[in-house]
Amino acid sequence: LPPLLRGAWREGEQPGGPPIHTALIDAVARRTTLSDHYRHPPWHEDAVYLRALVLACRLWISELPAFSRVQPLALLEAERGPEVLDANHSVDPQVRDERLRIWAARHFPAERRLMWFEISASTSGALANHALLALAADAEATSRSIADAYAAYMPWVALSTAMLDSYADLVEDLRGGGHSYISHYDSLDVARRRIRQIVAKTMRSVLSLPE
Repeated sequence: LPPLLRGAWREGEQPGGPPIHTALIDAVARRTTLSDHYRHPPWHEDAVYLRALVLACRLWISELPAFSRVQPLALLEAERGPEVLDANHSVDPQVRDERLRIWAARHFPAERRLMWFEISASTSGALANHALLALAADAEATSRSIADAYAAYMPWVALSTAMLDSYADLVEDLRGGGHSYISHYDSLDVARRRIRQIVAKTMRSVLSLPE
């Protein structure tokens, strides 16, 4: 860490802590009152910049012709993310895993295709919102096209990205004590087979989409 940040950093905590993740909620919800981003020192001086970003996002989002059609799903994804990201940075692995298990069971009670850590992995990257905001720029986007794209990205594209990223970082995560989604599989061979299944499902889902 840069010298300025040493001493201000607490183990298991990201700069700014969980409140920064509510910025995306503020942007897509376009609610009147903004959250108190970066409320803890020494990060609070960045709040002015973050507030400006949120307001700029709101301005441009409001110009997207189909945003009203994607907003419910975009807001849903924005609201799911902070709890997962916060749990991922729990110092105690047992506490982290229990929080993620409870979160997955609460938000996806009927999900039978994925394991609890795969569910939380797919949510951690917020990739579905990229696809939704791209569709919001298409005046001809329909409820069906939005639902199809969302189903492809959440969970499959997001999960593939998360698991491939975790696979690439496996050695570093194990050495540094970071949370590794790959390590939840019974073995590396099991992980490789499962990743191939996930990627294959992702390809089928994406190739069925227009353009």
